[in-house]
Amino acid sequence: MRPKVIANCTRALVKGGAHRGIRVGSRPLSHFRNVRVLFGKSYGHCEVVFEPGTKVYAQVSATIGEPMDSRPGEGVFTVSVWVSPAATGEMVGSSQKPALIARTIERLFKDNKAVDLESLCIRFGEKAWILRADIHVIDMNGCLQESATLAVLGALLTFRRPNAYMDPDTNELVVEAIQESTPIKLHLFHYPVLTSFALCNGILLAEPNHEEEEIFPGKLVIGLNDSKELCYLHTTNIIAEDILLEATKLAQVKCVERANLMKELSGAYITDRDIPLYLRAPGVRTTGTIINITDAEAKLPSISTISNLISPSSPRSSSAKDKKSSTRIQIVPKTASITVLEEMVL
Repeated sequence: MRPKVIANCTRALVKGGAHRGIRVGSRPLSHFRNVRVLFGKSYGHCEVVFEPGTKVYAQVSATIGEPMDSRPGEGVFTVSVWVSPAATGEMVGSSQKPALIARTIERLFKDNKAVDLESLCIRFGEKAWILRADIHVIDMNGCLQESATLAVLGALLTFRRPNAYMDPDTNELVVEAIQESTPIKLHLFHYPVLTSFALCNGILLAEPNHEEEEIFPGKLVIGLNDSKELCYLHTTNIIAEDILLEATKLAQVKCVERANLMKELSGAYITDRDIPLYLRAPGVRTTGTIINITDAEAKLPSISTISNLISPSSPRSSSAKDKKSSTRIQIVPKTASITVLEEMVL
């Protein structure tokens, strides 16, 4: 399988449109991509979709092992990245993208001390928790580092580990079953989020797709946390100071918005998951898809549009063939730029 080749006419079209303030796909130059976030059934599973075309999911797991000799009082955090050959068109092992994503995640969460590794130590120099973040790139259309960072953040926020301690009497390691004890969550000091810009002769293109990343030689990647602190900055080309300040201001708003959104979504997911089955409200279970509308000029759907989308509920039937699906739209009043779409199976 060969990588996708971009034609010269496509390159001329994208470059000419960027100089005129026009973008392929009708997205404005300074507008970011829509993001969908899904949490799985297991702890520490998060799937992120950067529309259109980029899909990444992350799974965080933990095992007990020996800490590093250089840091005997801390746990270990490792990152593993797997990129599907169907997504990149490259053979396994020939792409540099997995190594780039792994280095970025380690710099954000490990080097910047976003994860509290000291709380993962069980016995100094002998036993500690080893965290492993497995990142899988299912589909690629640009913004791989950004989507992988958001997926790892969601997986860390929803991860729970069992309680483990050393028995003082027998001096043995005791690991309580997660079903019989209270799961312990990870402690994060801050929540880093990435965003990127393509550089075209002093013009910024927010979160470019794969074609724009290949056509424009310069790329600027900015990472900030929920406290508006700069924690990552990488550029592949020379950039002017005023353009860098403009990009940082745009990234600051978007990174803080996404970090707060991940905290709210993960908190709601854990709260709903911790409710025992016998205490849950009777009725059907709902699964939601969260769409972040980044266009500031986008209008919320009208009442007539919502009423047309909602189908009348049908009586419950015992056979699977008689089941119908309807759509429920709920507008979150906290911010006008977020819409939650939930699918409810009747």
